[in-house]
Amino acid sequence: MDREYRDKSLISDKEFFSLLCEETYDKNIIIKAIKNGREDLILTLRTQNMYPIDIYSEKIADSVIKLYDSQTSFYAELLFDDKEFLVGSPNARKQSAHSKM
Repeated sequence: MDREYRDKSLISDKEFFSLLCEETYDKNIIIKAIKNGREDLILTLRTQNMYPIDIYSEKIADSVIKLYDSQTSFYAELLFDDKEFLVGSPNARKQSAHSKM
């Protein structure tokens, strides 16, 4: 479910500037995307409000696949640190070059 409001006057300043985003997906659509492969899952997970960079999208997709394969896990916590991309670490430069190919 999308949190975008049609009437912008309903949005508080705090909510308008939030860095958090909540998306809800139809289970059958996700299962179909998983069966079609990771790239299809990434395209399915990306929305107007959630469009992470490739390396983050790949980690999110891998976590979704693991969750759907698991009989006991119901959530996954993912933490991303943009600092490595801002500082220009060698690993970040490698990822940046890979995503441009």
